[in-house]
Amino acid sequence: MAHAQDPAYVKLRKEAEESGDEMGRLFGESKAAYERGDGAEAKRLSDEAKKLREKRERLNMRAADWIYEANNRERGPDEVDLHGLRAEEAIERTDRAVIAARQRGLSELRLIVGECRFLLE
Repeated sequence: MAHAQDPAYVKLRKEAEESGDEMGRLFGESKAAYERGDGAEAKRLSDEAKKLREKRERLNMRAADWIYEANNRERGPDEVDLHGLRAEEAIERTDRAVIAARQRGLSELRLIVGECRFLLE
């Protein structure tokens, strides 16, 4: 999980989050403009918000690609480390890894997702 603390990864996720926050603010302002009858302003704000949504998606994709590559650089074809990925990203990469494993003729694929700990009392 050390890669999830890397400054490059953290920066990408932070920029994506900030874009999402700004996107939400602009969509809120767009709604308010529409409700007060200013359709042109509502459209302008909505278009800006949509651009930020695209930016957020691009940044999150770059972060996901970065962490996946860093986690799996030295792993064999029979295992995949999904640490640092969001659920949706992990599912997508798991699907790809399963397809690739089948194409290689592998019968097993080890998915590394974390560890479970139980407190025994």
